[in-house]
Amino acid sequence: MNPGLLAMLLAPVVAMAQTAATPPAATPHSATSGQAQPAASPLSVRVYTNAQLHLTFAYLAELVPRDAKLAVPAERRVIYGEDTTPDSDYAKLPGCSTTLLSVGTESPAAGAHPATATPVASVTLFDVDVGCLPPKAFRNKKAMDEVLMRLVVQGTTFLGMMPIEQPLFYSIQDHRVRFAAAQGTPASTNGLQTAGDQLIAVAATALNGHVVCWIIEADDLPLFNRLLASPVDFGGGAPRPLFPTQFSGSE
Repeated sequence: MNPGLLAMLLAPVVAMAQTAATPPAATPHSATSGQAQPAASPLSVRVYTNAQLHLTFAYLAELVPRDAKLAVPAERRVIYGEDTTPDSDYAKLPGCSTTLLSVGTESPAAGAHPATATPVASVTLFDVDVGCLPPKAFRNKKAMDEVLMRLVVQGTTFLGMMPIEQPLFYSIQDHRVRFAAAQGTPASTNGLQTAGDQLIAVAATALNGHVVCWIIEADDLPLFNRLLASPVDFGGGAPRPLFPTQFSGSE
């Protein structure tokens, strides 16, 4: 792991600033963890709260609600790993997730030129059914760490994507969070690369007898960083960024 990134993750996360810094422009494939910087706070947010989980999550106000069914393939990939069957066949797998939040940017206008199109992004927050997890995970920290590791790796490992960094552990208000990210051009189930450049991250943590996961996707590095900076509060103090550093671009 890059020493600069490790130092950032081990250092205390500074309280969220009121004004966000503007990240440098970069293309998705130039993302690197080699020069991590403190995460910037989003300027305008909407807030999701869940009293049962004691969870508050503030996400960018430009993201609007989307059909929860759109999140199912990514949720199933996190839980089961990459599946080579068509997305429609995911319905045949046992339901092991409950979508808590599914938001994204507005769909681009038909025929929009790539150079002028608005960046596309989505955020999915879901709860993993405890019946689909090893019972010992909630009794043993090491077993839970292994579960979280498997979830974030599976969620970011699929055709056309390459890891940005090895999976990482860090803490948010004494809750251990596992994080992984990847970048590339996702391939379809027949092996053809049909989508544009993408960035994806998965964060997972055990929370009040549950395991919750975030899936962050974007086709633009500055927007990806803004999403990762979204404040999270587990009821244990001041909100902290979902991921405490930003990825920088490289030539």
